[in-house]
Amino acid sequence: MATVEYTAPVEALHGKIDHNGRIAFAKRTDTQTKYTVYTSLKKQQATAQQIIAQDRFAAAAEQTLQALEDPNLREQYTQEWLKQRKIKTLRKFIFNQIYQQLANAHSTPNRQPT
Repeated sequence: MATVEYTAPVEALHGKIDHNGRIAFAKRTDTQTKYTVYTSLKKQQATAQQIIAQDRFAAAAEQTLQALEDPNLREQYTQEWLKQRKIKTLRKFIFNQIYQQLANAHSTPNRQPT
């Protein structure tokens, strides 16, 4: 009969794992104990583009709640939502629509013809 030896695909992890550097795995050499280290968040100020994206997200979230409370808008979005299959919830669909409108409005600057 064959003998099966169970071996882990990864014996040990160490160092940074995620792209933000928030989680790290380490191993103590004296006790061979493996543990997880959570580092502090970066102390950098948000860039102008990040602030714009945060404001756009907050505005879209607020408008989504307003659209869900308004029966006319809710019915309109529900009809559009039922025609598609990609987004599973009405709330996400409405947020996606509003966020895209805000992103398009921001990306097309209002320039005066010269």
